[in-house]
Amino acid sequence: MRTLRRGTHGAWQEGFGETSFADQDQGVAVSTQARVRTGGCFVEASAGTGKTRRLVEEIVSAIADGVAVDRIVAVTFTHAAAGSMKIRVRQMLDRKNQEPDTNPEQKENLRIALQHLDRAFIGTIHSFCAHLLRQRPVEACIDPNFEELSQSEALRVFEQVFERWFGNRLAAPPPALKRALARLAWKEEQDVEGPLDALRKAAWSLAEWRDYDKAWERRAFDRQQGFRELFRKLASFLELRNTCQKSNDLLFCAMQPVADTEERLRLTALTGTPDLDWVEAELLALPRRVNRYFRKGYGVFSATVTRESVVSGWEELTRSVKEFEAEADADLASTLRNDLWEVVEEYQIAKRQAGQLDFTDLLIFTRNLLRHDHARKDLQNRYDRLFVDEFQDTDPLQAEILLLLCAAEPTQSRWMLTTPAEGKLFVVGDPKQSIYRFRRADARQYIRIREHLLGAGLPDDKLHKSHRSTEAIQQAVNAAFGNQLPDYMPLTEGVPGLVSQPSVVALPVPRIYSGDYISRKTINEWAPATTAAFIEWLIEDSGWTVRDGDTEDRVRVESRHICVLFRKLTSYGVDLTQEYVRALEARNIAHVLVGSKSFHQREEIGTIRTALRAIEWPDDQLSVFAVLRGTLFFIDDVTLFNFRERYKRFSGLMHLPADIEPEFARVADALSLIRELHNERNNRAPAETIRRLLEHVRAHAGLAFHHGGERRLANVYRLTDVARAFELSGASSFRSFVEYLDHEHDSGEQSEAPILEQQAGGVQMMTVHKSKGLEFPVVILAGVTTHMTREDGGERYVDHDLGLCAQALANWAPWELADNREAEQAEDRNEAIRLAYVAATRARDLLVVTAIGEPKWEGGWLTPLDEALYPTEDLSRQSKPCPGFDMVGDTTVFDRPADNGRDDISVRPGLHTPKAGQHEVLWFDPQTLDLREKETPTLDHEDLLNGTAEQRDAGVAAWRSWLASRESLIASGGKPRFRVLRATEAGNVSEAVSIPFEVVRVRASGPRPANRNFGKLVHAILQSVDSSDLSRVAAIHGRKWNSTEIEIRSAVEVAQKALRHPAIAASGATEIYKEYPVTVSLADGNIIEGIVDLAWSDGSLWTVVDYKTGRSEKRYETQLKLYALAMQRATGLKAKAVLLEI
Repeated sequence: MRTLRRGTHGAWQEGFGETSFADQDQGVAVSTQARVRTGGCFVEASAGTGKTRRLVEEIVSAIADGVAVDRIVAVTFTHAAAGSMKIRVRQMLDRKNQEPDTNPEQKENLRIALQHLDRAFIGTIHSFCAHLLRQRPVEACIDPNFEELSQSEALRVFEQVFERWFGNRLAAPPPALKRALARLAWKEEQDVEGPLDALRKAAWSLAEWRDYDKAWERRAFDRQQGFRELFRKLASFLELRNTCQKSNDLLFCAMQPVADTEERLRLTALTGTPDLDWVEAELLALPRRVNRYFRKGYGVFSATVTRESVVSGWEELTRSVKEFEAEADADLASTLRNDLWEVVEEYQIAKRQAGQLDFTDLLIFTRNLLRHDHARKDLQNRYDRLFVDEFQDTDPLQAEILLLLCAAEPTQSRWMLTTPAEGKLFVVGDPKQSIYRFRRADARQYIRIREHLLGAGLPDDKLHKSHRSTEAIQQAVNAAFGNQLPDYMPLTEGVPGLVSQPSVVALPVPRIYSGDYISRKTINEWAPATTAAFIEWLIEDSGWTVRDGDTEDRVRVESRHICVLFRKLTSYGVDLTQEYVRALEARNIAHVLVGSKSFHQREEIGTIRTALRAIEWPDDQLSVFAVLRGTLFFIDDVTLFNFRERYKRFSGLMHLPADIEPEFARVADALSLIRELHNERNNRAPAETIRRLLEHVRAHAGLAFHHGGERRLANVYRLTDVARAFELSGASSFRSFVEYLDHEHDSGEQSEAPILEQQAGGVQMMTVHKSKGLEFPVVILAGVTTHMTREDGGERYVDHDLGLCAQALANWAPWELADNREAEQAEDRNEAIRLAYVAATRARDLLVVTAIGEPKWEGGWLTPLDEALYPTEDLSRQSKPCPGFDMVGDTTVFDRPADNGRDDISVRPGLHTPKAGQHEVLWFDPQTLDLREKETPTLDHEDLLNGTAEQRDAGVAAWRSWLASRESLIASGGKPRFRVLRATEAGNVSEAVSIPFEVVRVRASGPRPANRNFGKLVHAILQSVDSSDLSRVAAIHGRKWNSTEIEIRSAVEVAQKALRHPAIAASGATEIYKEYPVTVSLADGNIIEGIVDLAWSDGSLWTVVDYKTGRSEKRYETQLKLYALAMQRATGLKAKAVLLEI
């Protein structure tokens, strides 16, 4: 009964026109085939060739040719990319609408699209899935009002489920769980995960891949027979070892863990019932215990056994242990998977009961919805165009959803058998930039889908002309990756570089030796200072220029032009970027760390977290002492020592004398604050407690004047935002927030404040994954010693056809993964090569690669660039001068060890032609840089804090004035500017007096039922149907209200009479609304809101009807007149009010 107005769009047309948009502003070259609009296309584009612009052009072209915006879907990978695409689409629509060669019909289509662009779906695949599920929740079998969980929220729910499950199982642990805990009891020193964390992580990895639910293979495995074989080999090896007659022999001492293990196993066997899980853990830990201290030694080992024989015997024993470990790992992984799958099922139950969906749920339920024939057909017909950006980053589940939506055959539910409808699917991707394997993206599956789509007739196009980088950078990239990436498309038509400055620079770390050997630790110690010193030289001394991003004019290099890229930001819980941050801060170089996970490791956050712990537990003397001694109160050691001697303890609950000694006044003030905050902690929001703490000690001023003050303040404000968000999530107490912060500190998953990321006012540091889709004038590739791939490699094996995902659980590989590990390791290496490609192609004018002068570092993540960076060995000492760059030294390695007169083999500073490519590389001279450690004063502007006496007085006066102004603003801000009232609360309103008002009374032939639900029943009938279907609907609602047959018949009679009344019948109505929300602003500043039962218009007058049971009251007249006033003001038509009294 409700009539909605819709705009009229142009008719849908089969193809696109031949009009193409010029690429003048970005200089993106498009192939001839790209200029023939055919609608659907599979576009593969190299980095910087304008693939997103091409996609935007296709969207605008489709709209210009008559496709309605609400029948367009554009899917991209991130929310940021989606926001950027919306802006670009709107800008191009506006530009196309203003072009003189756009015909009138297209202009009208573009004009309508600009008005209603918000109806086009442009967003992430997860947002699109949520959009589809909300349209058809019943077929999807989900709560219609489901809540979307963010990744952190989903993890919180999962952790609660896991802890509950683990607690229930701990009383009688299943064999696999008991075995896993025994294995996890011994761990490497660098392993920051405890056993519980490792199991939780393993369970979460299963939850993320729960759509691949096929159980893992379990093969016959005789563990005890394996033990006997290892015991025998262990005893044989100890016989060799025990022939040594010198107790201080290096090799004999290195093998002491073997003897200790054998003794523990022998003593355990004497008990008669050894714990086999413990025995297994002891045996498998043996190689790691020995290798940590292994030294071969020298000289004669014994009279009968050579040193080489002992070493060979140890290697044989190690091989046997490793072979047994592989079988034991596979057996444990397959059984542990079945136990942990219970956690996955309980996690699903917990979300279902709460009406929650995580990211994976959105995909799974949407996929299942599209397997429903009727729903699939309806959704296929709902959209005319699907545009997919970054297709190489989609996982198979996402690809299945997209292919089913664009399928030409509505009856086909198997996605790899579908054929895209003509002109419906437009895909843009680049297999060379597929770097999200850890998020389920699969480059091999991408190729399979591409071949399927092309075989089904989808046209293809390739873009390789790029004006992002200089010619030299393009040549370096082509030379490095041309033979490493399959089907490589070389980058062409780069921007000519300047003769006076290089485009590719190798930045050698000058100190790489520790003793006689190249040391990873030494390289990592000197790399940050080298990078920071180079950035300082580049900004202040080089005189080099880059193209400005807005105007393309040449400007001097500034900090905002530079980006430092890392393979990863953390390793074993350690933030790899902190030394780079300190080095830049010491040189006063503005910088921003994008996406750092070290938020809870920051000094200022740790200080506040400790203070909050002291507030929650004021008798925790260690926490209280840390607060007093820390940067909030900064009380000196002497004062704290004397206080401890005098009052025996530090406690926030202490009651100190009013006349306490003056030297302890600051301590008393701090303890008093802790006590006050403790007493009120559960009566205030956590954010308010943090605010009062920081305000009392004026912490904001101190933080602002520290190095990196803006970042420190941003992080503190972010912590208050975290506190507010935690409170909104249903936090039960202040203690729960403190425990949450402790947990986040241990897990290290919170990123730093994004405020600086948004401002981006200095050198940016980020991972390659974060840089995807971005470009920078200067790119420095750092972290030269970071591994190219994981040492063990191959975390999971996926068989899409079988629905199998076999993945390592706590580093234990199941049989399927073990059998296919080499292939998975090769794929990991291929992705690492693609990652280096993405990193190198972010640079516009200058690509700087951190390097090692001698020899090149093998196995690092920058290894794929070596061929385009290093000269041949015979030419490494022959370099040419670089224009505009004066060399000082002739070596790239300092402090080389004495080498028996061997010549310097390091790459000589200067210009070199590398092994591959015709470009030239400047090997930078590290002696040009100031590598001295910079002094870092505590404060940037300490003189501003000190000042003169007059300045201090003026500052106090200004502060008091500010305080008074603040209190005045708070008082005035606490008064509402307007009130929102219900219409029945408004009283007499002069503005509505002139509205015509009429009362229509409708009565049943018999007495009116006294039941109070009678009025509700009549109201429900009138809102549901017209007069032709009353009895059936009345019976339905009657059951809801437990109405009798007499009440139902009376309600039907009253409803029939009401619907026949001219005021209700709405004959000749052009618009009708029921249960229509309205608001109206009154002259006194109040806003009235309510819901109109019925409103209809004949084109000249609105009739506003409200249903009331019982006798009408004066306040009902005012209420209804206000509703009519709202309709009158909203539409410009006269309105009258009709009260239907039942």
